[in-house]
Amino acid sequence: SMSSPNACGVAACVLSALKQAGLSVGPIELRRALENSARPIESEPFAQGAGLINAPAALAYALEHHGKPAQDLPFALSVPSRGGARGIYLRDAAELQGPLT
Repeated sequence: SMSSPNACGVAACVLSALKQAGLSVGPIELRRALENSARPIESEPFAQGAGLINAPAALAYALEHHGKPAQDLPFALSVPSRGGARGIYLRDAAELQGPLT
């Protein structure tokens, strides 16, 4: 898959443009900009992730929201019943039938 190398290249371009604009952002703020500016695509929701990555929109988002409260606020998610697994990754349709316990 080329999605990971493509996302890394876009992230590098966005970081470079932000540096040129005199802004320094951390990984959390960069991720927020990339995810919140992605364009949704017509696909199965669990297959598309945040959507189609969009460098100009991510740059605009980062410039507009830089310095606002919680832009660099990290959060962690774990599912105790899965041995403390990080995040939620639904593997089977049956997992959508009720709460994860």
